[in-house]
Amino acid sequence: MPIVQDRVLSFVMMVKSSSSAADSSAAVRGLLAAADPDIPVTRVMTLQDRIDLASAGARFSATVMSMLAGIALALAAVGVYGVLSYTVSQRHREFGVRAAVGATRGRLIRMVLGDALLISATAIPAGLAAAALLRRVVANLLFEIPAGDPVTLTAVGVVVAAVTVAAALAPAWRAAAIDPMVALRDV
Repeated sequence: MPIVQDRVLSFVMMVKSSSSAADSSAAVRGLLAAADPDIPVTRVMTLQDRIDLASAGARFSATVMSMLAGIALALAAVGVYGVLSYTVSQRHREFGVRAAVGATRGRLIRMVLGDALLISATAIPAGLAAAALLRRVVANLLFEIPAGDPVTLTAVGVVVAAVTVAAALAPAWRAAAIDPMVALRDV
C-alpha cells in the first residue's frame, strides 16, 4: 500500500499599498478568495512587523548587553571610589601637612583627581587593547556598529574617564576638608 503524504504549500506574498494594513489585507483576501476559495490566508502582517519579528532576538541581546555594560560601568565607578577613598584615608596626615604648609583646597582636590585620572590613563588603554583582541567575538553581537568603530571606542573612553572623575569627587572633597591642626596632632 503506498504511503500518501499531504503536502502543505506555503508562500509569502508581499503587497505594496498606500492604504492601511487592514484594508490591504481585506482586499488581498477578497482577491485570493475569488481566485480559489480553498486558499487559506494566515499571518497577515506589515513589513515593519515582519522586520521587528525577525530582529527581536538581536534587539533582546543588545538590550541585555547594554544592561550588563551599565552594571560593569557602575561597578567600575564603585571600585574607583573605594580605591580613592582608601588612599585618601591613608594619606590623611600627608594632606594635613600639605594644607599646613600652604596647599590650597584646590591643589589638594587636583592631587586626588590626578590620581583618579592616572587610574583612567592605565585602564582605558587596557580596555582598548582588550576590545581589539576580542573584536571578532564581539562583532557578532553588535548591530549596525562595526566592532572597531573609533567613535564608539572614543565615546567609551570619555565615559569611563568621566565616571572615574565623578567617583573621585567625594574623596577629593574629603581630602580638601582635612583640618591641618588635627592632622598635625596625629603625627
